[in-house]
Amino acid sequence: MWRHWWEELAKHHTLVRFDQRGSGLSDRQVGGQSFERWVSDLSAVADDLGLVRFNLLGISQGGAVSTKSTPAGTVSRPASSAGPAAAYCRMAE
Repeated sequence: MWRHWWEELAKHHTLVRFDQRGSGLSDRQVGGQSFERWVSDLSAVADDLGLVRFNLLGISQGGAVSTKSTPAGTVSRPASSAGPAAAYCRMAE
C-alpha cells in the first residue's frame, strides 16, 4: 500500500522505516503496548541512529505518535496523516 511512497522518498532521501512494537516484522510477543511506549520507541530509534534533526512522516497511528514524541527543534519538516489517531493523541495528554 505504501511501497510507492517509500520508493519515491528513498530516491532523494535517506529513509528509515520501522515497525511499531508488535506489528509488521517486529516481535509479536511483547509487553507494554501503550501509546507512551510507542512514543518512547520512536525516540529510541532516532537516538540509536544519532539523528539530531530530521524530517518525519507519521501515518495513521504513527501520525499521533510522531506528533507527541519529538522534542521541539528536532523535526525540520513534520508531516502527519493521522486521521482518527489525532484524537487519540489529544486524549492521551
